[in-house]
Amino acid sequence: MDFLGISRSPIYSPHSEDRDAQIFNQLSAELRARNFQVVCLSEDEFDDKSVEILCNDAPVIFSMGRHPHVLRLLAKMQQQGCVVVNSASGIMRLSRRNIYASCLSLGVNVPQQYSELGETCDLQYPCWLKRDDACSQQADDVCFAANKEELQSKIQGFVQRGVAHYVVSEHKTGDLIKFYGVAGTSFFYWYSPKRDNGFSKFGLEKHNDEYSGFAFDEVAFQKQMNCLAQHLQIPVYGGDAIVDNQGQCFLIDFNDWPSFSCCRDKAVPAIADCLVQMAKHNRLSIKK
Repeated sequence: MDFLGISRSPIYSPHSEDRDAQIFNQLSAELRARNFQVVCLSEDEFDDKSVEILCNDAPVIFSMGRHPHVLRLLAKMQQQGCVVVNSASGIMRLSRRNIYASCLSLGVNVPQQYSELGETCDLQYPCWLKRDDACSQQADDVCFAANKEELQSKIQGFVQRGVAHYVVSEHKTGDLIKFYGVAGTSFFYWYSPKRDNGFSKFGLEKHNDEYSGFAFDEVAFQKQMNCLAQHLQIPVYGGDAIVDNQGQCFLIDFNDWPSFSCCRDKAVPAIADCLVQMAKHNRLSIKK
């Protein structure tokens, strides 16, 4: 076996079950077309027994899994010499607070973010309330708040749902763009959902400005996002940003392994290239 693929459970693909399945299946087919042996499991099937069997082969694993137990098992396999893309330990640390701190350390523009209510005394409205203890699984995990009263109401809704960790983010005006990349390759794609009528998972784009076409340095932005992806150990990534009228890009979301639905045919060969490069590097490391 050359590669083990782990597909994402539907619970972690809200409104995107088919799209996530398509990128996974197309990538598996691409690797097989390159004469690699690929074994596929869903994360609902991946368990301790799988680890015992599969660790002997020390394969390269491409995983879209997000369940905490699956991530813990994959992290264990990483410790035993397996290569996992995206890194399980990286995903386990992929909270909004950690992304924000990483952006600050790397010089990536981000809206002001608050992790404690006491810090929000200088907060300007409107703003965003975002879940921070897990990836977004439903529309209410990211909320737009027009004023202080609405923010308090949304926070109370989080508390009632048992969401203990959240952040409050400054709202930025400008062009909303969505982007997709594969660190270590030349692939990078962006578009504006407001201009191009793109797919909307939860419809939150209605709170953003209409597209104005503000110019920005695409090459520099790609370089920044690849640097962030490598820092976070999430080479297969996507996200959202706001481009202001000065051409500055502000990162507002960063995701592990999106569906690439608007650019799948271009993304799949790049992801396959990334996996093959890591497989070759892993084999050389083992030989040494």
